[in-house]
Amino acid sequence: MKKLLIVPILSVLVILTVIINYKSRILEIISTQPELRVDLEGQPNQTTHSLKNEASHFSETILIADEIISRPARNVILREYWSTLLTEYSQQDTPSCRVDKILESRHLVNLDVNEAGEYLETLLTMPEEYEDDIQIYASFLITQIASSDAEKAIGLLTTSEFEYEDETSENALRLWMVKDGEGVLDWFEKIDNPELASEFAGPLFTVYAEEDPYGLLMRYSEHEDIGYSLRSAVRNLYDDYGNEVYDFFLADNFPKKTLEESFQTIAHSKLNQNPETARAWIMDKRYTVDTGVSSKMAEDIISRDNPWRPSNLSKTLKWAMENQLLKPDNELVKEQMKRLLSRDPNGAKQLIENLQLKLGPSMNPLNELLINQAEDVEDIFEHSPFSIDEDESGYLTSNTISCGIINSNIKDLHFDINILTEEFLEGI
Repeated sequence: MKKLLIVPILSVLVILTVIINYKSRILEIISTQPELRVDLEGQPNQTTHSLKNEASHFSETILIADEIISRPARNVILREYWSTLLTEYSQQDTPSCRVDKILESRHLVNLDVNEAGEYLETLLTMPEEYEDDIQIYASFLITQIASSDAEKAIGLLTTSEFEYEDETSENALRLWMVKDGEGVLDWFEKIDNPELASEFAGPLFTVYAEEDPYGLLMRYSEHEDIGYSLRSAVRNLYDDYGNEVYDFFLADNFPKKTLEESFQTIAHSKLNQNPETARAWIMDKRYTVDTGVSSKMAEDIISRDNPWRPSNLSKTLKWAMENQLLKPDNELVKEQMKRLLSRDPNGAKQLIENLQLKLGPSMNPLNELLINQAEDVEDIFEHSPFSIDEDESGYLTSNTISCGIINSNIKDLHFDINILTEEFLEGI
């Protein structure tokens, strides 16, 4: 009976001793050695090393006493670890403190998969008031687990009630895709929960667009959640292969929606490089998509043109209407033509007249702009003519009464003088 009592008593004593020593030691390190904190350049210091050594020491203590310390006891110690770390750091918001957090995270990513899982499980039970710091540490722990067992990391992400940031999921999926691309895609396609599938579609497609953009388009271009990732994949392919990539899409009979998105994405990329080249490419490929798509691109180009550079705007308007991408009654065309008329009236008038010869009566909406502009011109205000008769001197005067000199001729004065007469002031 005495032997049976010794084991529980010994367990309790070990647990209490470890917890008390651990908490007091960590608090002593953090509170009594502020001068040892890291500088802004991220150099490690003794505070971080001490924390790391203490964590290592207590992990070893748990392993050594594994026979008598149960799992609940280990969770208590880990919770005390997180409580101390989060509480102490949460009360400070200095650059050196933030660097300390990064260094502590570096320590965490050196844990093995099982240790990281235990740390993570306890971390997610901490109060919500530390959510920002919990997010940082949880991300590091998930990344550490994914580096050895990405599928397990994804499993933790899918079953946890904690809302991880998309970047955390992307990092785990990227590590999995590098090791087993088909495995991660098979996993995704077997998800039977629509909400969960939609939640992971964004991060997965983001990674897929970087790792294998053509594969993404071939496999998921019509997926309802592909969104931005489709355009990202097309841009990545265009950067690598240039104009040829769109021909690849046509040869592989990509779906209509994919071709339209690709057409617009490549055209926008070309616009940022050279508007002239972009216009030529649009004209060359315009019949591979619906008319509305090329018209939309023409509107985008016109919208980008700076009205303070009338020559560019005039050139784009002429191109769009001559090639019948846009009609003269298009609201954007009329709006931009008004701006052109206000900046360069003669150039706008010449453009309308030239287009009239080619497009005929369809130019009536723009002809009306010319008529309205002429009517809006303000009437010329004519002042009454100013004339001086021979026997009048106008505003001039020949005499002055000033400075005690009475009725003196101005020509007899020995200094220059300007005289404002009553008639002059009335005439201003």
